[in-house]
Amino acid sequence: MRYSLQYRRAFLQRTAQARQKAGKTQRDMASLMQISQGLYKQYEVRSPLPHHLVRTFCELTGVTLDWLFTGKHFRRDDDR
Repeated sequence: MRYSLQYRRAFLQRTAQARQKAGKTQRDMASLMQISQGLYKQYEVRSPLPHHLVRTFCELTGVTLDWLFTGKHFRRDDDR
């Protein structure tokens, strides 16, 4: 159970980090994803993005699915 909490926190941090590095506000992301700003904020502080929004989020921020889920390979063109 502890691992799950740590993983969730890291996922939420990566979500916020990706948005910030993309130069977008929470309001921007909510608008682009067609959800409320309050709901989007929850995806950075409380509940991980639902599966049906993950791909859209990655496309909007330029991060890979791998990075969002594992913290490896931040951008699509990052070959580290």
